[in-house]
Amino acid sequence: MSKEYRWKLNLKNSTNRDDLRFFGIHLEMPPLKLVYGAKAAEPEKMDHLKDNPSLDWRSYERQAEAYTKQASLSGLDVVYIAGTDFEQLKNLTGQLLSHNMRAVGKGDFLSPKELAEVQLLTKDQQSLIDYEVLLRWAGFAGGMASMAAWNIALRRY
Repeated sequence: MSKEYRWKLNLKNSTNRDDLRFFGIHLEMPPLKLVYGAKAAEPEKMDHLKDNPSLDWRSYERQAEAYTKQASLSGLDVVYIAGTDFEQLKNLTGQLLSHNMRAVGKGDFLSPKELAEVQLLTKDQQSLIDYEVLLRWAGFAGGMASMAAWNIALRRY
């Protein structure tokens, strides 16, 4: 990514605020099928979310709206999205494009051979790639209930 956009990158220290002008989004949610399946199977356990929307961290729509708004206010036009649900990543990419921002992910800068190797990794291993990239943000958004998002923000702090 730094080569593509000609950004200065210091590989020796991942938290020293490199000159990487991108907004990072950590999209950590269960897959939509899992969320909607849980709502259908045990709706009584999901009722508390209706009464307190701030607790509905699983809502893709709520997070996408908040992240898009925050990214557009950042003044940055490149947004790196980290996550493993490709349907949600694709939807968020379209939403960001409608706000004149370019959404990218770990697969956008790899050769076909490198991408094939990454796809052989477990989701946890792939998340480590996102983690290293997200440590270099100029702006960041992540779920309040996400330990990974907190870890990224606190590492940068």
